[in-house]
Amino acid sequence: MKRSWTQRTRLPRRAGRIAKECREWAAAHIAGRARARVLRDGRRDDPRARRGAPDSCQSSRNSVAAHYCSAPGDELAYEEGTASRSTSACTVDGYVADTAGASDLSATGAGRR
Repeated sequence: MKRSWTQRTRLPRRAGRIAKECREWAAAHIAGRARARVLRDGRRDDPRARRGAPDSCQSSRNSVAAHYCSAPGDELAYEEGTASRSTSACTVDGYVADTAGASDLSATGAGRR
């Protein structure tokens, strides 16, 4: 099926907006010292995020490799003094948007993004 110009521009932008919302949600939860598994599952249950198909939020902290996907019982939490990164992706009708963010949880950074 051939898509119109409007569809070809609207859908990737929509995917980008949802991925951005997921990235900001993750950054706020990292600053709030959430557990890694909360980030993994959090936006999938959010009705606003369901406008697209948000993929799991991957995260890392300090020396943990990028794209860490926690296990269901994982107790890893973001604590003061850590540097944390997260990536969020979303798919809308086959169009994918991927974005990343970082949070500084050091005493001088105070949750700065």
